[in-house]
Amino acid sequence: MKATPIIALAIIIASTMVLAAAPSDGADGESYYYSQLDANGKAIYNELSNYEGYYEPSFTVTVQLPGVVLFDSANAAEAYAKDVLTVATWAKYLSEPMFVHLWNLPVEAVAGTVTVSEATVTVDEDIKTGFVAASVKFTLSVPSKLAEDLESRMKAVKTAAQSISNGVTGSNNAEMAKSIAKAITKDCKFTESMDADEGSVSNIYDCLVLGESGSRGFGQAFSLVCQLKGVEAITVNGSYYKDKTERIDSMWNAVECDGKWYDVDLINYKLGYGGTIMAGTTTNLTNNNSSRLHATVYVPERITGKSIDLMPHEIEREGYEFPDERPFYEKYSDYILLAGVAAIIIAFMAYAVRTGNIRIGYR
Repeated sequence: MKATPIIALAIIIASTMVLAAAPSDGADGESYYYSQLDANGKAIYNELSNYEGYYEPSFTVTVQLPGVVLFDSANAAEAYAKDVLTVATWAKYLSEPMFVHLWNLPVEAVAGTVTVSEATVTVDEDIKTGFVAASVKFTLSVPSKLAEDLESRMKAVKTAAQSISNGVTGSNNAEMAKSIAKAITKDCKFTESMDADEGSVSNIYDCLVLGESGSRGFGQAFSLVCQLKGVEAITVNGSYYKDKTERIDSMWNAVECDGKWYDVDLINYKLGYGGTIMAGTTTNLTNNNSSRLHATVYVPERITGKSIDLMPHEIEREGYEFPDERPFYEKYSDYILLAGVAAIIIAFMAYAVRTGNIRIGYR
C-alpha cells in the first residue's frame, strides 16, 4: 500500500508544487519524463545536471528537498524520499543518454540515505505536525569497465554519434528516425545476453564504439543521435515478448512527428522485421513466418515507487505511413507485365486482321 500523508496526499507550502504534474510533451525545454516529477524529484534531477561531463569514476551528493510533504511517521517520509530518488534517477537515465554515472541503473538501483525532520505547518488556520523528508544523500558510479580513461571513452562516443548525425537524411522526424536507425544498426551487432545476463547491461559505448550491444545500448544511442539532430525522441524501458510466454527486459524508443508519437525498435529492425519504425499500437510486427500485433509484443514499464510513478509515452493507434520508396519497376512490375501482355495480344490481332488470317464480324 502507498504511504498516506497527513493531509490527503500532500501539503503544498507557498507556491512550491509538490505533486507531479500531468506529463507534457516537453514544452519549454522540459523532457517528457522530467515534466512528470514533483518539486523534489526535479531538485534531484537538476542537481545531477551539475555533474554532466564529470569524468571521475564516482561522486556523492546531498540534495535538499524543497517540496514539503507532511507524513504521519518518519518511516513514511523516508519511503517517499526513496521513491522520489528512484523515479528522478530513472527520468535522468531515460532522458539524458550521455549521463554515464547512471548507465548501470537498470541493474543497480540507487540507494539513498534520507534525513527526516519534524515539521509544523498551518493550513487554512489548522496547525498540523508531522514528518518531512529534508534531504537525500546518494553515490553514483560509472560502469567499472569504463572507469579507466573515462574522458577519452566519452569523447569516442560523442565522435561516433556526431558522425552518424552528420549523415542523417530526411525532411521530417519520421524520415530522420528511419535514417538514424539504418546508420546505427548497420555497424553494431545485437547480442541479447549483454542485457539478459544477471547484473549485465549494455550502454552507448558498447553500441557506438565497440560495435556490439544489447537493446539498452541501441536505445540510448538512438536517443543521443536524435538529440543531436533535433528530433524529439525518448527512450522507453519495458518488456519484449518473443512469444506468448517468453518475456525479456528490453529498451526501444518513441519518436514525435507532426504532434503524434510512434515507437521505434532498432533490435527487430536489425533482425529484419517489418513494422518496427514509427509503429503504432495496431501495427503488425512481421517477418517471413509470423505477424504479431505491436501492442502484444511491446509492453512499456511504468517506473513505480510506493507513492510516485513515471509513465511511458502513449503512442498512436496507427503507424506512420512512409512514402513507397521502392524503385519504379518494383512498385509497378505487375502492371507493366499486364500492359506488355496486352500490347502483344493487340499487336498480334492487328497483324492477323491485316494479313487476312482473322476476320472481324460476319456478313
